[in-house]
Amino acid sequence: MIGLYAIFIRLYGWAIRLAALKNPKARDWIAGRKGIFKELDSIRFKVQPFWIHAASLGEYLQAKPVIERLKATYPSVPIVLTFFSPSGYQNFKDLHLVDAVLYLPLDTRYNAQRWVQQIHPRAAFFIKYEFWPNYLDALCHHKVPYGFLAASFREDHPIFSWWGGFIKDRVFRASLITVQDPMSKRRLEQNGYFNASLSGDSRFDQVFELAQDPKRFPKVEEFVDGHPVLMAGSCWPEDEEVILPQIMRFTRIKFIFAPHDISDQNIRRLIQSLPVPALRYSEIKDEDDLTEFRVLVIDNIGMLSHLYALATYAHVGGGYKQGLHNILEPAAHGNVVFFGPQIEKYWEASEITQRKAGFPVHDAAEFSGLLKEFESDPTIRESARNAALQFVDSHRGSADRMMEAIRQLHLGLGERPTLPE
Repeated sequence: MIGLYAIFIRLYGWAIRLAALKNPKARDWIAGRKGIFKELDSIRFKVQPFWIHAASLGEYLQAKPVIERLKATYPSVPIVLTFFSPSGYQNFKDLHLVDAVLYLPLDTRYNAQRWVQQIHPRAAFFIKYEFWPNYLDALCHHKVPYGFLAASFREDHPIFSWWGGFIKDRVFRASLITVQDPMSKRRLEQNGYFNASLSGDSRFDQVFELAQDPKRFPKVEEFVDGHPVLMAGSCWPEDEEVILPQIMRFTRIKFIFAPHDISDQNIRRLIQSLPVPALRYSEIKDEDDLTEFRVLVIDNIGMLSHLYALATYAHVGGGYKQGLHNILEPAAHGNVVFFGPQIEKYWEASEITQRKAGFPVHDAAEFSGLLKEFESDPTIRESARNAALQFVDSHRGSADRMMEAIRQLHLGLGERPTLPE
């Protein structure tokens, strides 16, 4: 099966090169890996580094609290961070936390062996579901301990299928696996891996810390002007179909759209579809009277997680088709959280629903009914707000649990106390 995988991964590489003729993201994927080993040659560390790999920005946010604790606990050990996706690499800002940030080359046997030999990591940690068999083989070959942090395993996970066994065997050689939820731990045990630890999801630590001191945006605050706010976070057209009708139904509420796709074409499409005039954040002028507008469109990346501090309600995108985006950020700010109904793969969405802090929405009519209920009864709204805050608080501490699992690898390093809460 590994031979078939080798063919697949090369075809995948060629497919991206073909897609790069028209797709900007594919072009960035190719350009970012050009000369990667020469770049690696220029990086020299006095001691062996930790290597941490995240698929994209979302996985990095899960890794960030752990990286902070690694930095505090092992200050003399460099940290190399790699991304698979351009959206992770290009939007990474925390340069003070790592000593090198790079794209991960394609998972061929040659690339993997060369990569591990040149980096020579002390240990390697993959976030959530990054299972690259050739890299795992190379780490084994060079006797480098590796683990998976904040992993999640659904019942239909590919590694449990008849064709995914060759990946499962390599995953199960890991020195540690920490999982987000009890069901993932149970599924691993049912398949023969009994050393997984239940850590939870470190995003809860990250979003909690962020919510304690969000950045302020005076122009947005001027726009809000004391009104309740519905934040459409990481929204797609399918989400807009549910949200747009509410603009005319709830005239007391102000609406902020932060689309997942911030291309100029998509922003213009969204603004043209709105039933009222809208502000585009990048085009706000000092003389504009922002209080007269009811809709604001955010056309950049980086503000959304902080803007939830101004919101009363949040409709998080992706739950109708693309895959649910981050519901923990608005919950950490006490927003009443709404999302599409396709949440089977997201245990956190199921739990926040059970706690009556989050609410799946099937269509515009259902959303209208829910908003009417919350707007007409502040006590119900406050109950949902408190439930959202409690939901986040109850899952904090996962980064410390992951750090404890890493300590138990006995890497032979001096330690400092972990970061205070």
